[in-house]
Amino acid sequence: MDKSISVDKIFFFPKNLIAFEKKATVKPIAVELHLTNACNNNCYYCSMKRIRDNYFLPLEKISAILNFLHNIGTKGIILSGGGEPTTHPNFLTILDLAYNLNLHLGLISNGIALDDRKIDQIIKQTEWIRISLDAGDSETYKKIRGTDDFQTVMANFQKLLETNNQQKKPCTVSTQIIVNKYNLSELSTITNFLLKELPLVKFIQIRPMETRANDFPYTEKELLIIKKQLKNLRRNKRVFISEKWRYFLNKQKDRFDFSICHCAQFIGAVDAHGKFWLCCHMINQPNYLFADLAKNQSINLFSKTEQKY
Repeated sequence: MDKSISVDKIFFFPKNLIAFEKKATVKPIAVELHLTNACNNNCYYCSMKRIRDNYFLPLEKISAILNFLHNIGTKGIILSGGGEPTTHPNFLTILDLAYNLNLHLGLISNGIALDDRKIDQIIKQTEWIRISLDAGDSETYKKIRGTDDFQTVMANFQKLLETNNQQKKPCTVSTQIIVNKYNLSELSTITNFLLKELPLVKFIQIRPMETRANDFPYTEKELLIIKKQLKNLRRNKRVFISEKWRYFLNKQKDRFDFSICHCAQFIGAVDAHGKFWLCCHMINQPNYLFADLAKNQSINLFSKTEQKY
């Protein structure tokens, strides 16, 4: 498995860990940045639908936020979030801004809006790209993602992989399957299809739907179907089973074996309006709003975070 997806990466930042241990100011190592909350898909399971107002964070605000994060020591930016990042009218300029600040870039995209120019720049300036697919055919894709774009995405994905393969230093290109009611009985079929059709893809990640602590998106019967397939798929070295599955396959009544998130101070999420939240799962939850970076970029915002939460 590619090292970029390892949960052990935190140990590459001992200074941050020491600060955390001493309850000192801890700066975020990696931040998820939402360029927009507008999207050209309409996924039925999307948790961001409830806050979507088709807003695009202005370029000057993005530039200020990137510079601020760079100055406080943030190492990586993940372009993802409440909408499709590649639809931002200044997407390529934003890549340039982050790249020129030596920020490590990752991109999560649905792949619909990719074109030759975007593909070329993405490959040269990001370290990894993940294309969300969820399906192996047009019919299932439309049920899950709400648009009839499966063939477009597959064509763009093929071009992305082929272009990447020609680079002296290629980036890590993968895809993901979010397991849901429309694909859970066909995980093996979908995975094998994608591995065959996309031979240059680094790996396929299989993830559960993201939920809040008290939500449970699968029935016991569905979990049995999922568990059996995951067991078989683990044997394939190009298939990565998300560690989050242990919280869903846990037979204990309380499936979450923790009461607080200990990594919150090492990460963060900036929404399409420039507000900094504890993480992407807490966007629009007032108790977890940390700062409004569209209005104020101050290093003091990250002091003594343990007092706030």
